[in-house]
Order: sequence, then C-alpha cells, then structure tokens
Amino acid sequence: MLAIHKVQFDQLSATIPTFERLYKNLLEESYTRSVQRVQTLMGMDALDRLKWLLSKHPLIFTRLSNRLIASYLSLSEATLSRLKAKL
Repeated sequence: MLAIHKVQFDQLSATIPTFERLYKNLLEESYTRSVQRVQTLMGMDALDRLKWLLSKHPLIFTRLSNRLIASYLSLSEATLSRLKAKL
C-alpha cells in the first residue's frame, strides 16, 4: 500500500493530468458500484441478498468473518447463519 500526504497528492494531480484522470475514473467507478449495490440490495429480501453476494463474490465466505458479511448485507449474524443453512 502506498500512502502520500494530501499536499503531495494535490501536486501529482496538478502536474500529471493522467494521474488526475485515473483518480477521477476510480472515484466514479467506485461511486457507481456503491449506488448499484445499494439499489440492488434494498429491493431484495435477506435470502436474495445472500444469493446475490454468493453469485457476485463466491470466495468472500472464505475470506471474511460472518460478522462482516452479515453487516455488509444488513443482517444479524444469527440470520445469516440461518440463511446459509437453507442454501
């Protein structure tokens, strides 16, 4: 991971237009994904949210704890466990 101070970041953006475009594109893509995720998840029930996550990111259950996954899906850990048992 690379960390730089805000002043250095601003200097990079001002002097290297490609860097600024790349950063802007990353922000736009991140925002778009976040909005799509929220819109998708809000219209689903709990089981559908779990199925959606499994289809989009099947390895997530091997990498993250149930607590984090439940939080991401706006569920309790107990609800997540019950739903996983149904699958």
